[in-house]
Amino acid sequence: MPGLGLKEGEYILADDGVRLRALTNPDRLLENTSGRSITVTVSTSPSAENARKVIVEPVEDEEFLGMWEWVMHHQSRVDEWSGGRLGYVWLPNTSRRGYEFFHRMYFAQQNREGAIIDSRDNGGGVFADYILDILDRKLMGYTSLREEEAKPRTQPMAAFFGPKVMIINEGAGSGGDLLPYLFRQRGIGPVVGTRTWGGTVGSSGAPPQLIDGGISIAPMNGFFDINGKWALEGVGVAPDIEVRDDPRVAIAGGDPQLEAAVREALRLLEPKKSLSGSSSLHRRSGGAGRRISSRSPPEVVQVLQSAVPWSSNRSQGVLEVRLWGCWLIRLVPSQSGCAPLSPSNSNPVAPTHGRPARQGVLTTLTIDWLP
Repeated sequence: MPGLGLKEGEYILADDGVRLRALTNPDRLLENTSGRSITVTVSTSPSAENARKVIVEPVEDEEFLGMWEWVMHHQSRVDEWSGGRLGYVWLPNTSRRGYEFFHRMYFAQQNREGAIIDSRDNGGGVFADYILDILDRKLMGYTSLREEEAKPRTQPMAAFFGPKVMIINEGAGSGGDLLPYLFRQRGIGPVVGTRTWGGTVGSSGAPPQLIDGGISIAPMNGFFDINGKWALEGVGVAPDIEVRDDPRVAIAGGDPQLEAAVREALRLLEPKKSLSGSSSLHRRSGGAGRRISSRSPPEVVQVLQSAVPWSSNRSQGVLEVRLWGCWLIRLVPSQSGCAPLSPSNSNPVAPTHGRPARQGVLTTLTIDWLP
């Protein structure tokens, strides 16, 4: 427990002032203590020689603590396997607890490049349109700050703009069926795992009580698609990438479905193939930059604008583009038939084969680092 200095493996010698003996049931001593502070005597050995007392407040149910331990274990795995590039969000249902986990986990990991949305064993609840709206947010622009070193803010501010992969299994149903269905319909990302169980027909309102103490539940609603056909019920949602949860691997501590989801998200994070062209954008630090085709300066600016925040200044035919407040790129239109040069101005990038270059075509590009 944080702040108490308790460690796994220590001995509990007394609960609420009652000493523990060989035949004492410690759970009995904790009955009716939820919500109030009690004193627990602990020690690093069975002896009372180095014993100390700490004040704790027992919880009514430890299920939620165990659930968070399970979630944090999976989150640490994703963090380790992805090298800190991916976030992890678990959705136990599409009701109160699912929204609670979503809010606590999704918005706290905005510094990650992508996210794994774990919807396995999702018990459903309500339509998760709010969660889907957040997952489906698109990058619309940036806000540039006055400070040179400040990183521009995205618009919208709270969102993952990288790949998002959802995991499903046969234990997810009802809202757990509809969530991955709509996730795919919106094109948010791929779905990994096994087919959901297909039980979207639900009931609403208070079920009538029977004379013997039982209840009677009747189906009240069902889901059909935009073409007017019944969907999901008895069918479920099939994954884009099927990965079965091997019990032998799970017993050994593995998680094939989670591993597959991380691999897919990392694959989607790989740089896309560059555009072909005669001009190359490189960083002098040696890193590979984005390639742009030989275009007029305004067209080049459009390409750069679609990639990162920028500001530009035109002077005597030279277009200067400033990226992230630290890279200064000069685009110089060629007036002759010389071959385009790389940033080092030494090696031709693409020869003109004797044809004169067009007025305004980008042929020379230099990059400077602004300290």
